[in-house]
Amino acid sequence: MTQITKIQFIQTLLPKIGTKETETMVNYIDHSIELNNEEICKKLATKDDLNKLELRVVEMKTDMIKWVFSVFVVLMVAIIGLYIKK
Repeated sequence: MTQITKIQFIQTLLPKIGTKETETMVNYIDHSIELNNEEICKKLATKDDLNKLELRVVEMKTDMIKWVFSVFVVLMVAIIGLYIKK
């Protein structure tokens, strides 16, 4: 795909559709690109967002380790209880 500059685009359209229409079309395209860039920038993660996410992952990992250990202890107590009962 060939890239053309804004000036080349204007020069191509000017003789075909006229000055006013070319200006309107170029302004519309510029505005659309600007809005698109703003939307993309809103969706990008910042370093602060990544740091918050990392903290949440560490907290979840810690909670998961606590739960696994708790379940392990409960199972061991249940197995020992069944063993002593016999």
